[in-house]
Amino acid sequence: YQRRVHGTLSECLFFFEMKVWLLAALSLGAIVLGLPNGFPISCLECAVPMGKCIVNKQCETLFMDQGNCLKANEDKPIFNASCVLPQTPEISAIYGCFAEHGCVPGTPGPSQKCEVHTNAPNYKIEHLNGTWWVTFAYRSASGMDCATCQTATFSKNADGVWQNHALLTLPDVYGNPSQLDLIETLVKPPESLAGNWAFFPTGVAFGAKFSEKWCPIDDSSDTYGTVLMYFCGSEMATNYTSAYIFSRTPKLNDAAKNYNAAVIKKNLGWDLDTQFCEVDNTNCSN
Repeated sequence: YQRRVHGTLSECLFFFEMKVWLLAALSLGAIVLGLPNGFPISCLECAVPMGKCIVNKQCETLFMDQGNCLKANEDKPIFNASCVLPQTPEISAIYGCFAEHGCVPGTPGPSQKCEVHTNAPNYKIEHLNGTWWVTFAYRSASGMDCATCQTATFSKNADGVWQNHALLTLPDVYGNPSQLDLIETLVKPPESLAGNWAFFPTGVAFGAKFSEKWCPIDDSSDTYGTVLMYFCGSEMATNYTSAYIFSRTPKLNDAAKNYNAAVIKKNLGWDLDTQFCEVDNTNCSN
């Protein structure tokens, strides 16, 4: 009987200490990431992945440094992607949990309306099969679209589902190059939207789920080796729009650049020289 009571008291004490420890872990997250007072009670679940991080000094230091970077950039409507790099499984688990439970406040960026374009209705994804370089990208507030060494490889997975394997390199929170390795699943849109959007990619970035809508504005792969892709999406509390020029070569020649500049101006109203960045695809290991 004494052993049973002692065991029960020990268990109660253990769970009490565990609760205090987890609450402390979540409080640390509130301090680091600037979570608002009164954040959803479901955020308590995120104390578990945070607790796994803060018991590891290297993980805790990285998490603190990334939090300080996010705080320094909190006036920007879209987060600075470099602030949350490099990613580790432990860090991704924290951000993913915060995104799932709405623990991180955010505001949609300016001029991020998702426009509808119908220039390439009923586009067949087979046209994208293989590897493409992102040669020009619309300048987004996060800086992510202007990352270096960007490739997109389209293929079917083992289940016959089309995917995009995207690789891109950004400086991390310490200024070191960090490669992002993303897998997007390309889902065909509902029949009612098939004339406006070619596919709806979904995936996970920085531990958080994202979803996008893609519309190929122009496919000149037979003449210039390029495809102009417009897309918009959302992640956490962020909405964004962008456009890429996919090319079979790391750099566009003048003819391909001038052609796509005219197409962009006519269909999107954007200027290639001032509103896009030319992606640096030199010295890449992709």
